[in-house]
Amino acid sequence: MSAISSPVSASPVFPKKVFASFMTTLEAGQIYEDFTVFIINRDNIYTTIIRPEGNFPDYDAYFSRLTKTGKKFLTTETKLDGLALKTLNMCVEFETLSKPMNSGINATKSIIWIHVLHNYDMFSTTVEYIRIPTAKLREYIAENKPKDKWGGNNYGSHFYLIPLSEMAEFRYSVPISSLPVELVERIRKIPSFLVNK
Repeated sequence: MSAISSPVSASPVFPKKVFASFMTTLEAGQIYEDFTVFIINRDNIYTTIIRPEGNFPDYDAYFSRLTKTGKKFLTTETKLDGLALKTLNMCVEFETLSKPMNSGINATKSIIWIHVLHNYDMFSTTVEYIRIPTAKLREYIAENKPKDKWGGNNYGSHFYLIPLSEMAEFRYSVPISSLPVELVERIRKIPSFLVNK
């Protein structure tokens, strides 16, 4: 998912609220890209954050800062998974009908892969996610050859099914109460039909 906004600041800049009746899968994904910006830079250690516009396959966000030893940077890819907590598998896309063998994990050049385990529950108190170096996720896939399946919108997405139990050391949760109120409101407005595919 590539963001359409491109704030360049030390603090995340969130777009206006998106109402569920008009929300698209892309917009829901952008909400969690904002979530990624928040969790990566909650201590404000990065002075520059760039969100590429349009369809940019390399990464969703670029973070950088200057240190005594030079420039340090990090790039992230964020994926929203609405069924992972029900199926106990995370779906890692690697191709689509329009991009054979060149989508998701095969296309990204990100350093970190953030896989948000969306729980469509108005009363949930945490947001769970997998945070794993992209290279390590690729290594896992190459070594374990997980099952693959077609699914998603019109069955146009081909993905690996990776048991969440295999990602336990990379699994985190954030209390919803620690997130910006506006971001929580936007997460709560994601309609179930967008994430339950």
